[in-house]
Amino acid sequence: MKKYSYYIRARLFPTLLTSIPALVLINNIISPLYYNSLAIIYEVLPLITNLGLYTAIIFLSVQINRFVAKEVFQKWFFQDELKMPTTECLLCSDHYYEDTIKTKIRQKIYLKYEIALLEAHEEQIDVLKARKMIVTAVALIRNSLVKYLYQYILLRIKGTKAI
Repeated sequence: MKKYSYYIRARLFPTLLTSIPALVLINNIISPLYYNSLAIIYEVLPLITNLGLYTAIIFLSVQINRFVAKEVFQKWFFQDELKMPTTECLLCSDHYYEDTIKTKIRQKIYLKYEIALLEAHEEQIDVLKARKMIVTAVALIRNSLVKYLYQYILLRIKGTKAI
């Protein structure tokens, strides 16, 4: 349910707001061009065609908004994930999490992915290297979680219990 609400609030709602000019353009300029021709064939056909065009415009807008968000915000604002909140939180210099929690996370990253994140004194010497190592670790974690997500979805579709 949370994923569905995210889709509505973060993708669909902004798209609907930004696609209003395109929908007005279709309704006032493009639709009259084919309305009479389609109404002769079948009375509801112009309405079905308009709904199809609206759906296509909204879907295209969702994809464009997603692409722009990924390219602009992730590359410029978050500097290719180097300034993402997950990267910031795992730095030794950040105090959002307790040191014990960060140590446990770092140990799990080392045990599962064999990536030894830099210690505090090493991080101060080369912050960029520390950030890149954290980005790599987070990407590996994300990829492994996606695999489990797909397994969970398939199990839910089959109607069996999760392993």
